[in-house]
Formats: sequence, C-alpha cells, structure tokens
Amino acid sequence: MHFARIALAAGGLILPLIVFAATIKYTFNNVDIGGTVVEIEAVVKDTAHSDFTRCDFFSNDYVAWLGFYGEPVALSGATAVQNFCIGHFADRTTG
Repeated sequence: MHFARIALAAGGLILPLIVFAATIKYTFNNVDIGGTVVEIEAVVKDTAHSDFTRCDFFSNDYVAWLGFYGEPVALSGATAVQNFCIGHFADRTTG
C-alpha cells in the first residue's frame, strides 16, 4: 500500500492529511471456467478518487491472451477478486 502525506493550510495551521492508495495484484493459475482452464492476472486499484478492478485472461500456461474485463469497483481479498474474474469471463473484451 502506498501512502502520500499532504499538508493542508487551515487558518494558518498546517494539518497533515494522509491519503491512502493501493494497487494489489493477484495471479490465479489453472482456473477451470466451464471446462476451460485459464490463467488470470488481476489488478485492484483503490484510491481516494477512483476504484478499478481489471482481470486479464490467458490460456493454460500463458500460451495466448484471451482478453480482459474491467469495472470501476474495488474488491477486497483474493477470493472476491477471483470470483469477480470468473463471473465476468464471458464478458471479456478481446480487442
């Protein structure tokens, strides 16, 4: 998790403000989605201004890229991210 410290001036006082930003990467290998075995690489970005989760899908053993799916949502935990990616495999963009 990355932290940024920013100072705000309020009535002559300097107030520290801590801004939290996180980018978490996940890799799920040998995932069976309806009989198709895929590799999934996912990134979850959770910032003060925006959230986004992206799943990239690859054929077994990373032979070919099968597309990606992304949505402006921040998920917490590997199980939630894996379930999100599996649930959107059919919705992926391949171009």
